[in-house]
Amino acid sequence: MKILSIDTSAKTASVAVTDGETLLSECFVNAGLTHSKTLMPMIDNALTQADLKLDDIDALCVNAGPGSFTGIRIGVAAIKGLALASDKPCSGVSTLEAIAYNFIDENVVVCAAMDVDKERMSSSERTREVAIARQLAMYLAKKHTKQPLTNIGAAIGGRNHATVLHSSKTIANLMDTEKLFRQQVEQIEKSLMN
Repeated sequence: MKILSIDTSAKTASVAVTDGETLLSECFVNAGLTHSKTLMPMIDNALTQADLKLDDIDALCVNAGPGSFTGIRIGVAAIKGLALASDKPCSGVSTLEAIAYNFIDENVVVCAAMDVDKERMSSSERTREVAIARQLAMYLAKKHTKQPLTNIGAAIGGRNHATVLHSSKTIANLMDTEKLFRQQVEQIEKSLMN
C-alpha cells in the first residue's frame, strides 16, 4: 500500500511517500515560507522522486495536531482536497503519537512533547499546543507546590487564580478521558519527583 503523508503542524513542512513499511521519498522544507506556498510543490517533488503519480497512491495521511492552527488547516485542507479529487481514503494522525511512534519497537515509556518556550507559555497565544502546555504547567504547580493560585497564575503569563483553577480542571478531565494523556502526565510527574 503506497501512502502519501504530510506534516504542516510546525514551522517546517514535510512530505513522505512510503509503501507502508519502506520510505520511498521525502521532502523537508524549513525556509520560513508559508506552507500554503511550499506544500503542493513538495508533494509534487516527493511523488516525482518516488517515480509515482497521485493515481498510484492508495491512501493519504496528514498530521492533525497539536501544532500551528494555520499550518494544520493548510495540511488538512490539502489532503482532503487531494482525497476528494482522487477518490482516495485519508486519515489524520496526532503529532504526539507520530513522535512517539519512532519508539514503537522499544520497551520504553515515551512522553512525546512539543517545544514551547517560556515566552510562548507567558504569551496570549491560544494554539492547542501552547494552551495544553500552559494548563499542564499550572496543574503541576497547583498539585506539587504550596504556592497560592495567584502566584502560579502570575508566574505563567500574569494569569489569575480562576485561570489556574480552570486549567487544573481541564487537565484533570483530559486525564480522566484520555488514557495516553494520563500516562504522559504521570510520566512527567515521576520525572519531576526524582
